[in-house]
Parts: sequence; structure tokens; C-alpha cells
Amino acid sequence: MTPSWPGSWGCRGPCCGSSTGWRAGDVQVDLAHHLHVTRAAVTTIVDRLAAAGLVVRESSPVDRRVKLVTLTPKTWQVLGLHYRPAGQRVLALTETMPPTDVDRLTQHLSSITEALTSDS
Repeated sequence: MTPSWPGSWGCRGPCCGSSTGWRAGDVQVDLAHHLHVTRAAVTTIVDRLAAAGLVVRESSPVDRRVKLVTLTPKTWQVLGLHYRPAGQRVLALTETMPPTDVDRLTQHLSSITEALTSDS
């Protein structure tokens, strides 16, 4: 089952938290603007991701000329292979930390996340 969040990559809506900063609910052409690359470059990238089975293009229900880029279940499997070990190492590290240090770390990471996902 495909997670409902982030279903489509783009520049509107809540941040999906990916390393690219792409956001949920937008269209392929907006990726070019957000990533500061040409539309042709985004087309090439999306073509490669689609060929690898990581994304599918879908027509917008509002305007069929607009293409949405949607993640596939395979994407989540690949991301899990890469990010799960890192998360396990961080968890192991925090288990050795005093609770006050874990609280401070959590506060700092929350501040960083808020700064990266704010609209300003």
C-alpha cells in the first residue's frame, strides 16, 4: 500500500521531509522551479525515476495537460533500505544519552525542522 503522504512531489502543501525538500501536492513543472533546473532536466529525471519504477506520472484531474509525479510503493522500499539503518544508529545513540540531553536534542531538531519547512 502506498502511503498517502507525500503522494505527489512538488512545491505546494506540507513539506514531505525528503532531502530534496520537494513537497506534497504539486505538478512536475513546479519541480523545475523548486530545484532551480530546467523543465527538460526535470523531464529527464522523472523519466529515469519512472523507468526504475520509483514514480508514475498522472494527469491532473483539473487540467490533463498538467502532470503530477506520484511515488510508488517501490520508492518507500528503497528509502527504507537507505534510511532505516541510519535511524537505528541514531536510536542506539540516544538510548545511551541522559534524558535531559535527549530532550535538548529533540528541541533543537524540532527547531531545525520548523525553520526548514516554514514558508518564510
